[in-house]
Amino acid sequence: NQMLETNQQLVNWKKVRETAKRALSEIGEEIDINERVENLSVAKKQLIAISRALTQNAKLIIMDEATSAITNEEVKHLFSIILKLKERGISTLFVSHKLSEVFEIAENITILRDGKLLGVYPPQGLTEERLAYIMTGLNLESEPYVYASERFSETPLLDVKNLTKAGQYHDINFQVRPGEIVGVIGLIGSGRTEVVETIFGINRPDSGCICINGEEVAIRNPRDAMGHGIAFLPEDRLTQGLFDVQSIGNNIVVTVIKNFLKRHKLLDLPAKNKCEHGWVKKLDIKTPTPKNPANSLSGGNQQRVVIAKWLATDPKLFILDGPTIGIDIGSKHTIHEIIRDLARQGMGIVIVSDEAQEILDNCNRVLVMSNGKIIKEFDDSRTVESEELLDIVARRVEAGANA
Repeated sequence: NQMLETNQQLVNWKKVRETAKRALSEIGEEIDINERVENLSVAKKQLIAISRALTQNAKLIIMDEATSAITNEEVKHLFSIILKLKERGISTLFVSHKLSEVFEIAENITILRDGKLLGVYPPQGLTEERLAYIMTGLNLESEPYVYASERFSETPLLDVKNLTKAGQYHDINFQVRPGEIVGVIGLIGSGRTEVVETIFGINRPDSGCICINGEEVAIRNPRDAMGHGIAFLPEDRLTQGLFDVQSIGNNIVVTVIKNFLKRHKLLDLPAKNKCEHGWVKKLDIKTPTPKNPANSLSGGNQQRVVIAKWLATDPKLFILDGPTIGIDIGSKHTIHEIIRDLARQGMGIVIVSDEAQEILDNCNRVLVMSNGKIIKEFDDSRTVESEELLDIVARRVEAGANA
């Protein structure tokens, strides 16, 4: 990867290795230069990209959503690399929707909206609330979600008992009731995603059971999960949630396409089109027509398409893994409101995230995961602060690393 920009017809492998090692050492990294890049973590891949830029004597490095899929510790490490680059006279253009990170690393903040420059500000003269207002033109305020238990049945929609899979998670127990929004927080690798994938039939457990509406069920695959009224929004919408070259409409109806088959397996196009337009309108998906490809949309609107795809199945339980990753703050607020409205109507919701504030703002109950276990549960999210949540996770991760 270090030599891609050269035009040499013959490769001097000794020089390649020396160049790669030197570039990595310049940012204080030790990575096996013979390892395939596809086998590296997202954070390591970013460091490889930075090193490659250094071999080309780059004076400006553009990082677009560089922290969207890495842990808090990896973010801190990336920021230390950015500061090292700064000491060498190399500038960084840091593009992000995470306002706290922008305030932490930026010396100047350039704000864009709808393709227009709104201004350049020093971070000292802004607050997160003011920055969000300039970005969206809206006051994005919301109260913590309150679970109205008296309105819904006490029988859990979901009851997970002693769920275990070697090397991933151990003895997982929790419930979700109608109208609840349960948050699961933990760093990447904590087992959070593996647990919810098991509930949706993607990841078979070694032992334990899953009960739906008080009855034990066998969920061997996603089809079984859908049959029990479970929907799942995956962490990576582009590779797991969308057929991005297909139309927006086709993506919306793919989960219910059988509903539009008439006699002789012919497609009822008017009914299909009505469904597509209905969900585009209901979730306010910004597109002139559902016939446009999904990859023509912004990240926030793509996520609304994935949500629409699953809401079309009329689920009773909706699991969302990283529902706002890589999404602008305005779309993030809208998606949170959609999730809250679904819960108020009696749907059970599980939100998986490593963003403490997202969990506390939108969930009535919180599960903290680390090293494959639920290490803490808060029955009322209003009793805990985001710093406390992050501190619990960080301390347990550090303890596990030192064990």
